Amino acid sequence: MAANLCTDRLRKRARLAPLEAAGEPAEPSAPVDARLQDAQRRRALGAALMQLTARQRLAVVLRHIEELPNFDIAETMDISVEAVESLTARGRAALARALADRKEALGYE
Repeated sequence: MAANLCTDRLRKRARLAPLEAAGEPAEPSAPVDARLQDAQRRRALGAALMQLTARQRLAVVLRHIEELPNFDIAETMDISVEAVESLTARGRAALARALADRKEALGYE
């Protein structure tokens, strides 16, 4: 469900601006090691997200990746704003626990 919602949002964004408005792609300016570390972080986050319950994962993705306000998430999930806040708090805590032992390997202090 979260993937479908994300795909729908990306499609809506794509319709907002014509391709010509995007311009030329920027040259990768980050060093290779930084890009590799970013990719490793994304994979670790994706794996940790899959450990969450479906409702927690959806709430966390919509709030922290799609950056939707809690009110919109509540409407999308057909729950209260308080339930969204609870789901995202529990989801963030579970993610922190899941990634805690990999903090140094992922380049976090």
